[in-house]
Amino acid sequence: MKDDLSEFINHGTDPSLIEKAKQFNQLFIEKNIIISFLNSDINTLISEISHKKLFDTWHPQYVKIKNDIDMFIYEFRRIQFLFTAFIMDEYRIN
Repeated sequence: MKDDLSEFINHGTDPSLIEKAKQFNQLFIEKNIIISFLNSDINTLISEISHKKLFDTWHPQYVKIKNDIDMFIYEFRRIQFLFTAFIMDEYRIN
């Protein structure tokens, strides 16, 4: 993504398009932070449950956190796709 963004900025881009790229970047950062927190939560939960010898991937907390992670990963990938499409459309990159 950094290479695409460099190409985008070096292309003499108008300020409104740079602002749009910054918005995408902020979304990437936010989703990545949330995914990191959820991964930390699930690792903590696994650790707590395994100490009790009760680890079960069907445990309701595990399932909820895992589903949340999957949802945010999907959103992150969707944003990546939209950003790439935005860059390709703007500069007709093939």
